[in-house]
Amino acid sequence: MEPIQYSGIGDLNEEERDILNEISSKNHEKIQTLLQDEQTSISVHIKTYREKEEKKKYSVTVKATDPKNMFRSGTSGWILANALNEAFDKVTTEIKNHFRM
Repeated sequence: MEPIQYSGIGDLNEEERDILNEISSKNHEKIQTLLQDEQTSISVHIKTYREKEEKKKYSVTVKATDPKNMFRSGTSGWILANALNEAFDKVTTEIKNHFRM
């Protein structure tokens, strides 16, 4: 199984996909370290809403799993990088709270 799985990325352009890959890869390493498990996988779901033709709103859901636990968070925003970082920060905080780090 792939360590990072994406869904809903059909509406993203090449630049947005690069942002998604960069932020997801960086945060996968961080989450894997927190969970201390090589079998950690991340699922990122993105939904886009178009208010205007040149502007998109993104809804981002991140799910991090290991063989024993599952953590999920979601957020939305007008800037993809900010929405992704916020969703990953929420998952990281949830993991830390679960293990009381």
